[in-house]
Amino acid sequence: MKIVILSDTHGSLIYIQKVVQQLDELNPDIVIHLGDDYADTTHFLNKSYKLLRVPGTWSSFYQDPSIPNRTLEEIDSWTFCLSHTPETHFNDLSADLDPKIVIEDELCDIFLHGHTHIPAISQKNNIIVLNPGHLKINDNRGFPPTYAIIESSASQLDISIRHLLEDKLFLTSSVQKKTSGLTLTCDLK
Repeated sequence: MKIVILSDTHGSLIYIQKVVQQLDELNPDIVIHLGDDYADTTHFLNKSYKLLRVPGTWSSFYQDPSIPNRTLEEIDSWTFCLSHTPETHFNDLSADLDPKIVIEDELCDIFLHGHTHIPAISQKNNIIVLNPGHLKINDNRGFPPTYAIIESSASQLDISIRHLLEDKLFLTSSVQKKTSGLTLTCDLK
């Protein structure tokens, strides 16, 4: 299964249009948008792939109790946690999952978040933590616009973070599911 993860588009229409073109070529099964800006996901609706999304912390959608700010999703025998932030936020609702508990209690296999605009793949306990980076024009945090692709099977994830504009690898990783937990190997590109 092919999963594309996006975050922090912030209404950057030029980058959104570029990633939509790349999605047409990638032909993913699922697209995940991790917020900021929730309204940007309208560009990904009514496509051939399933869209999963959570709102960003400053969106009015974040305060809507009918829209989950964090969610657990089963995909290809892996449990994914979708969150905009890597930790709790003062705009959280009382029913929101606490990322610290999700990771400490190993309630998921992969914890996906955005918010920091810093593309990264790491491991905490037996949890893979993935931030696909950002797709914001004129971001001043020093990282290029990036997104992530996960190719999954029941026992392995191949993760890549790609530059949007240069269409090249930024970071890759492979995750093996074993009876004793997860094994992560990372390669910087």
